[in-house]
Amino acid sequence: MRRTSVLGRKTSPHLWIETGTIEVESRGKLLIPTMRVLRELALRLQLAITNSQGNPYNTRQLGKVVIEKIKDREGEAEQHAAPDVSAFAASPFQQGRE
Repeated sequence: MRRTSVLGRKTSPHLWIETGTIEVESRGKLLIPTMRVLRELALRLQLAITNSQGNPYNTRQLGKVVIEKIKDREGEAEQHAAPDVSAFAASPFQQGRE
């Protein structure tokens, strides 16, 4: 299956969408469970992990929110320092399949 990096950059971690599925990759390995990784990224980016009704986002919804925030911050990088989400690669999350 073909993977497309939605962040368009080569730093770690990468967020992938494969047939609508959100995956997070760091150093060539998929980080699993994806939802835990996305929650950690959301917290580091100061994003809510629940919708306006107070219900938790599912993996695709939270992945979309995280991706949009990172893209927005990368767009601001010309004026400000870009967020350092690459430090997330040192996370204790289990690394899974390639």
